[in-house]
Amino acid sequence: MSAVVKSTVLAVFIGLGASAACAATVSGTIEHVYPRHHTIMLKDHLFRMSTRAFDSARLRRGEAVRVTYHWRHGHRWATEIRSV
Repeated sequence: MSAVVKSTVLAVFIGLGASAACAATVSGTIEHVYPRHHTIMLKDHLFRMSTRAFDSARLRRGEAVRVTYHWRHGHRWATEIRSV
């Protein structure tokens, strides 16, 4: 029984570490803002955002930003956007 518990706990920690490790960061200037789709273009890549994050960020074209994002279902989802 304890071997099963140990393997389960180990699998959970490996899964959490893998999800944290898949985050990436990119810096640059915003090339385009798509308010209808809640996306921004940065270095010819589209970054999707949640409605709440998009509305609170108040992004403008030409603004220098640093974007932290995750890959989810083949799309880049911006989790954090900071002005540089």
